[in-house]
Amino acid sequence: MCAFLVQALHAMAHLDPAWVADVALPYLLPLCLSDDPIARHGAVSGVAQLVLGLGQCLYTMADEMLKTIRNVGELISMIVYFMLRYN
Repeated sequence: MCAFLVQALHAMAHLDPAWVADVALPYLLPLCLSDDPIARHGAVSGVAQLVLGLGQCLYTMADEMLKTIRNVGELISMIVYFMLRYN
């Protein structure tokens, strides 16, 4: 079921890129760092598909949003590194 939802998010990026950049991404980005692994997985998958869809639409995101996406990606990498190292 999650795969269908992620595909729907990807399609939404093509239908209304401004809404995706202004509403959907700011909502999902904090969930990427959630303690709940199911919420975190869904949010990371959703953000990935939204960013891919926006890129395919050639939509230009604000620099602040791009910086936030990069920072969340780096934090996720650090979390995974420490989880694998210390578990």
